Amino acid sequence: MVFGVGLFPLLEPLLVGVEPLGWGMRLLLVLGVAPVAPITTLLLATFAANKVQGLAFTKFGGVAGLTILIGWFVPLPWQWALGVFPPFLIAKAYWLALAGDLLWIAAYALGVLLELLALSWLLRRFRENAAR
Repeated sequence: MVFGVGLFPLLEPLLVGVEPLGWGMRLLLVLGVAPVAPITTLLLATFAANKVQGLAFTKFGGVAGLTILIGWFVPLPWQWALGVFPPFLIAKAYWLALAGDLLWIAAYALGVLLELLALSWLLRRFRENAAR
């Protein structure tokens, strides 16, 4: 089962009938969004003082994930403002790559950079809290 779940993001475009990108580009995009899991974990571990707060943050995380869906309908210049949510930039890179726009590289690089900065900051905060 783990094998199937791990390959799902790579196979999903084929299952839903979206014109797929090459395997290499899909793998690159999947790797670009991979830091979201440790970012989410560190957010919960660092800022949730108890289970109730953890559940509240989880609910907020689900709503924040809708940013990607909402971003599809936002007019183009304003879409870039949604880049404060780094996974949106990875999704934007996917959309741009499907359209054949080379700007996908910039969206991807910025998204990965923001994810790595968030991961670094959260890890530092987590270690500071753990030392107390």
